[in-house]
Amino acid sequence: METTKTERRTATLGSMYKEQNVANKIINQVQKTCNNASYNNKDYFSDYFDKTDSTLSYYYYNFLNSFSDFLPSFEYVYNIESLSKDDLISVGYGISVHRGLLIESFHMISNKKERLDRISLNDYTVSLLGSGCMYEDQSRGVLDPEVHPIFKKERIKLFQKYLSEYSNYKNGIKVKRIHK
Repeated sequence: METTKTERRTATLGSMYKEQNVANKIINQVQKTCNNASYNNKDYFSDYFDKTDSTLSYYYYNFLNSFSDFLPSFEYVYNIESLSKDDLISVGYGISVHRGLLIESFHMISNKKERLDRISLNDYTVSLLGSGCMYEDQSRGVLDPEVHPIFKKERIKLFQKYLSEYSNYKNGIKVKRIHK
């Protein structure tokens, strides 16, 4: 049985309208869920990263990648850290900054693997995350930062010195508060 051009067009439009109605129902359900879900007076599905500072990550990214020699003042960093209610105080440019200035830098190696560089006051570690982590001389997903560098050693040393000086600054503020 052959169908006419008009019948085919009607059937196609009918299926498109049906798909559009299903899509609209899904969108409406998601909107209702978002409107009904609340956690501490925040929308459960709100974009968390839009509410998180990204400038600190930007400065650290530029410094670690040798794009800039500028690092923000300790007062600036302390203000951002004290205003944040969460452990994550800044995120952006593939870098996340956590309370206490633990820096994590993420780099995609392949579809299934991600490299995680962690820089803290006294430590610099490199790990591989994901399924099937196989890397040249890697064991159990941990890499030697000396063999597989992303950032220059000099930059890491300068940055860790900066973190040490910030820690001293922060401790000085705490001591001043205690003596008041």
